[in-house]
Amino acid sequence: KEHAGEKHHNWKGGITKEHNKLRGSLEYVLWRNAVYKKDYWSCQVCFKHCEAGDIVAHHIKSFANFPELRFVISNGVTLCRSCHMVVEKPYITRT
Repeated sequence: KEHAGEKHHNWKGGITKEHNKLRGSLEYVLWRNAVYKKDYWSCQVCFKHCEAGDIVAHHIKSFANFPELRFVISNGVTLCRSCHMVVEKPYITRT
């Protein structure tokens, strides 16, 4: 508990709860499914047809930095989990 909440080095003012609410919202679920449908449930990097556990709707312009684009279907792209890790790696290693 000594490194929890405000004491944790990644603390950003309690925004996690808000992000979790948004990502669990009906609007987000509808956006995600619309992105999958637009891309025919296929990864747009390796073109593999994705099954339910291996699919990610990725925001082209980030969810955090472009709130006005969070639910714009054209701002989403379907990726398999492997390709998503490659796309996200530069952001993960920067922090």
